[in-house]
Amino acid sequence: MRRRARLSFPLVLVLFSPSFFGQTPGAPQAPSAEVDPLAASHYQRGLQAIQKGELATAVREFRLAVKYAPKSGSAHNSLGWAFLETGEVDRAVIEFRKAIALEPQFTEAYFNMARALERRNDLDGAIQFYQYALRQRPEWADAHAALGVVLGHQGNLLGARNEFEAAATLATNTGAKQLREGNVDGAIEQFRAALKLAPNHAPAHYQLGMALREKGDLAQAATEFEKAHQLDPRLRPPRN
Repeated sequence: MRRRARLSFPLVLVLFSPSFFGQTPGAPQAPSAEVDPLAASHYQRGLQAIQKGELATAVREFRLAVKYAPKSGSAHNSLGWAFLETGEVDRAVIEFRKAIALEPQFTEAYFNMARALERRNDLDGAIQFYQYALRQRPEWADAHAALGVVLGHQGNLLGARNEFEAAATLATNTGAKQLREGNVDGAIEQFRAALKLAPNHAPAHYQLGMALREKGDLAQAATEFEKAHQLDPRLRPPRN
């Protein structure tokens, strides 16, 4: 009989499409462990099927990965992702619960569970699991934004605004770092995403002005600097 081992996968699927900030939220590496080659092979085939949009194939391959690595939270999480993408929400919830039970610190599984419960219109449950995810990773901008959306659907406009502001702050910080590193286009994407969530977020307007100035768009940069100054008089346009 083939011995089943816990599987350490190189990539963990996270359901959040589209991302508010133009990227898939990062996923931590699973702890190093003995890998069942057959399970790893099926897992990689599942990922390839996802990239091709072949969801039925992805479900089949992730099921086989789970069969050969039943104690892998990554495998259960990815199978849940595939189920959710095919509209099998109840099955997705079961897999996310298994992933969380196997790996209680698996932040992405909590996030995915929240998305599944939101799809099932269980907004209270979705809020709870987004909060669980944020308890483990407080600086996850996508989770703050997603939580803000659900709170807004529930009519908690103040709570939603607070979450959007938190997401905008994190995105602005990420964009500022990218700008310092010379990734001007990436920075602009972050600043504009932040402003979609929080249009009056003064630092995002200011940093967007800095990025646009780097691009040579001086007129639009001046507009952003002026908007930032109106929102926060402490933010003044650079002198040169």
